[in-house]
Parts: sequence; structure tokens; C-alpha cells
Amino acid sequence: SVKPTPLVADETTDSGTRKHPLRGEHGLLFDNYDETIEPITYKVPDLDVILYVESNGRRISAMDSQGKVLWSFDPYEKSAWKPYRMAKPVVRGLGRGEYWEDFLRRNRQFVDDPGPFVSISYSSSQFGVLNVKTGKMFFLGRD
Repeated sequence: SVKPTPLVADETTDSGTRKHPLRGEHGLLFDNYDETIEPITYKVPDLDVILYVESNGRRISAMDSQGKVLWSFDPYEKSAWKPYRMAKPVVRGLGRGEYWEDFLRRNRQFVDDPGPFVSISYSSSQFGVLNVKTGKMFFLGRD
């Protein structure tokens, strides 16, 4: 197992240049570039949509049953999510989102967004839901 390395940057002061660790919203940011990334494919139940996480672990493509690309981009980058634990977290899982869809409706959040949703989790321990039709993500938490 490879121990993650904190990311560092050069800082110039009156006494010279020194390296210091980069910090995110809640502590040090780690380099996860030597992490093994496996592409992920997920067939959305009850829809003719397949979600494919590319080999960079970030870009997701939604395709219909004929292979037509509905959307394709890095939803993490388009979201307002802040780096947590890792500078560039990668997708670790996609799954059924019905529980979270019901939870969001009961708590009157995102009622103007009809979904459907799938759950999404990242290597940084952040998780949320992803709108299958638009790729818009909603943050739900982190461990």
C-alpha cells in the first residue's frame, strides 16, 4: 500500500524559498496520482441510460441504449464541491439513488430538480447524487 504524500508548493519569503504543504478546506491535500483507477460502467435501472466513468476517474459520459452520448464532462469540476483530503478525487462508485431521492424530497431540498438520480462517491470520501439527465451533482456529505 502506497502512503499518500501531502502536496507541497514553493513559498518565497525574505529568507528564501521553502516548501510548505497545501491545505484544502479541512486540512492537508494529498497527491493521489499513483492511485490505480479503474473505469466504471453503471446501467441506470428502469432507464435506457449507461453511465461510464472514464479511465481518468473524473470524466463521466451518459449514453442512451443506441450509444448516443447525452452528456460528457467532469461533474466534480462543474460542481461547487471543494477539494477534501485529495486535490483531484476520483469516482469510486455509482449506484441506485432512490433512497437519496426520497430523502431530498422529504427534506424539501432540490424539489425543482426532478431527477432521476444515482448515488456517487469519490476517493476523498465525499458523496452525493448525480442527475442522470443533466450530470448536475448535489453534495450530501463526507466521511
